[in-house]
Order: sequence, then C-alpha cells, then structure tokens
Amino acid sequence: GAITGKLSNLMSVDADTKEAIQKIEELIPENLQTQIVLTPRPGRHYDFTYQEGFRNSNNGLLHVRGEGGYIILPPSIKSDGKSYAWITEFSLQPAPVALLIYLKKALSLYRAVDSKLDLSTNVYKLFKEGSRNEDLFHVANVLVKGKCEGHVMDQVMEILGNNCDPPILKREIEI
Repeated sequence: GAITGKLSNLMSVDADTKEAIQKIEELIPENLQTQIVLTPRPGRHYDFTYQEGFRNSNNGLLHVRGEGGYIILPPSIKSDGKSYAWITEFSLQPAPVALLIYLKKALSLYRAVDSKLDLSTNVYKLFKEGSRNEDLFHVANVLVKGKCEGHVMDQVMEILGNNCDPPILKREIEI
C-alpha cells in the first residue's frame, strides 16, 4: 500500500461503482497518462499528485484519499482471492482542474475539503508555452465529451487561445 497526502505527494480518487467510473471518465481527458488501479470490487483508483486541501472522504460518488490516508496497491490480494491490478503504470500527474472543481463542490458538503481551498493555484501553470497546446487539447476533449455545440466550442477555444502565454493563432487551434 501507500500513504496519501503531502508526505508521499499522492492523492487517490476511488471510484467503486460503474456510475462513479463514468463520472470520473467524464472529468478527465482520454489521453491523461496517470496511474490507474483496478480494485477488487471491481472499481478503480485514479492516482494523481497530491493537491493541497483535500482530506479523506468516504462519502459521495467519488471517494478521495488525501492527507493522512492510504491506498492498497497491486499486486495485493484480498482473503477472498480478489486482487488489485495495474490498468496503467504511468507517472503521477496533477488532477485535471475539472475533476478538482467537481470534487471541491461534491466533497465540501461532507467537510472533506478545506473550505479555504483555492483551485486557482493550479491555473497559473496552464496555457503557458511548453504546455499550452496540450492544455487546449484537454479543454477541447472535455467540451466534446460534454456534447458542447461546435460553434460554442470554437468560441471557447478561440478565447482560451488568445489568452495563452504566448497566444495561439486561430488556425493552430483548429488543427
């Protein structure tokens, strides 16, 4: 297993049901390459770098293991013979902003998130030279998954492109 939180720089989001897996899949880009574990329920642990302000929660659709928590890792086997297995073994990545916003709203009802949590601290890293194309791709992916109308998506992407550092030309955004 592994402890979660600041010490290990690990935060895990546990999806125990089909509905929970579907919800998290709506909130993360398809090409996100972070560690994912198949659990015996069967469910999944989606592992990310630790995000300050998230504590443990076992309430709601998605469960967070943050500061002071722990998770079971592969190849652990339960007494009933069911085991944990790697789905992906990539390096930990920061949780997507869309997921963090959802978790903050959903978990604050259960006081599992610091009420002073400021998600804007992640935004300064977004849309900068070196990652801006990938960041725009992630936003476009979320909009497509959310069935955003094409003309609205074009407008959103153009606004974001114009606000990148440095700005991205419209034809590059379309590509």
